[in-house]
Amino acid sequence: MGVFVRIWAGQLVSTIGSYMTVFALMIWIWQETGAATTLALVTFFSQLPRIAVTPFAGIIVDRFPRKQLMLIGDVVAAVGTLVIGLLFWQGQLQLWHLYIVVTIYGCFGQLQTLAYSTSIALLVSKDNYTRAESMVAAVGYSGAIFSPILAGALYPVVGLTGIITVDLTTFAIAFCLLSLATIPNPSESEDPVVMGWKDLTFGFRYIWGKPGLIAMVIAFSCFAVPNDIGKALYNPMILARSGGDAQVLGIVTTAAGVGGVLGALLVGVSGGLNPRIHGMLLGFIATGLFKVVLALGQTPLVWMFAHFAATLAIPLFYSSSNAI
Repeated sequence: MGVFVRIWAGQLVSTIGSYMTVFALMIWIWQETGAATTLALVTFFSQLPRIAVTPFAGIIVDRFPRKQLMLIGDVVAAVGTLVIGLLFWQGQLQLWHLYIVVTIYGCFGQLQTLAYSTSIALLVSKDNYTRAESMVAAVGYSGAIFSPILAGALYPVVGLTGIITVDLTTFAIAFCLLSLATIPNPSESEDPVVMGWKDLTFGFRYIWGKPGLIAMVIAFSCFAVPNDIGKALYNPMILARSGGDAQVLGIVTTAAGVGGVLGALLVGVSGGLNPRIHGMLLGFIATGLFKVVLALGQTPLVWMFAHFAATLAIPLFYSSSNAI
């Protein structure tokens, strides 16, 4: 568990830095365009390559050292951030530059995410799976708490270039902690590293043979698709309804982060629900209901409450489904 905690701490620091850059860039994009479509396209280009990479990602993660894949993901993210910073510093940053950078990171980020999540089972005991996954969930929400506050305070002083410098520093910390960690790999296969049709379809055939997993995939897909659409729209929705007030967006984002961290702590202490599928389904229901409240709300107080309550339940379904 000690190795996992050290890697987790590095990811926590790096995520806060990355979220600061994302928050600052989001405000910059809105100030430049004032269009929800532009913000949504950044998410679109970051996710699109993951669809193409996913069928191969599992094979690569199973057959190559996971530590190296995670380090490569960190390096690609750091280089992309550096490129954005240099372009902004020279006054040449364009929206299409962001689209290219997030597309490239989307490819490597999928490998990094999968390598990280599958390494948890090798670093912690089975009894601690749900707790470990709740800690992973807490990383993103910790970034959501502190990043808007830090970015909002630093942006007027150091600008986007200074925030990117902070981000790169946190990347270096995470990279060093990960470099010093020992991450075991699953037992090596004697088969040659060749990606054939059986490799690409193994996951589908495995799930198809287990009705419980089929039901779980269907349920998760029915929740994830509309949830991700909403995720791409709630930032521009709040900016549009608040007259482009970055402070309001920061407060609502921070409230969401507090809810996520509190939810992760509750799951971590309690160990989640048993059977775990109940935790997954209950998390779906609570998150969905409060996202509806978020969509219908017209004031910052309603947005804060709804986003807090919605993210409070996310670690429950996230940690439960990943533990399964």
